[in-house]
Amino acid sequence: METGRPSIVVLCEVSAEHGVATDVVGALGIAGDVPLALRSSRLGDPQVLDAVASAWSLHVSLGVALRPVLHRALDALQDAAEVRRELAVEVAGPVTSARVVAALPLLAVGGLVLLGVDYGSLFSRPLVMAGVAGGVLLDLLGYLWLRRIISTAVPGG
Repeated sequence: METGRPSIVVLCEVSAEHGVATDVVGALGIAGDVPLALRSSRLGDPQVLDAVASAWSLHVSLGVALRPVLHRALDALQDAAEVRRELAVEVAGPVTSARVVAALPLLAVGGLVLLGVDYGSLFSRPLVMAGVAGGVLLDLLGYLWLRRIISTAVPGG
């Protein structure tokens, strides 16, 4: 325990400094077993509540100072969230490119319709049909390839 400060007060102060006080205090409800209350709560981010519960457990079982451990745990979670946000911004361009590439064939068909192209004579030629089928296949493969690259770079992306 910090000199003269109850652990629960330190917990609430540090949670407030990191903007998660509502989640933590809401999860605690009526005190009791703090880690159990935090981990079983349906309020707030489970990762944050688990980090706070782990810091509390270290404090109670090993006598570790609560404030520094709690700050480190919540800072690490905030850093990870920031990295995820930065990755999402970096991947926004390739995601948009993948969508545009996937939509190009539909835009081309729409343009041909607006120009009044006779599809009957166009698609009656085997070479044209092979070209269209090949184009659709390559478009689909390109889209799937970009999705795989993006999902590798950003889990859940």
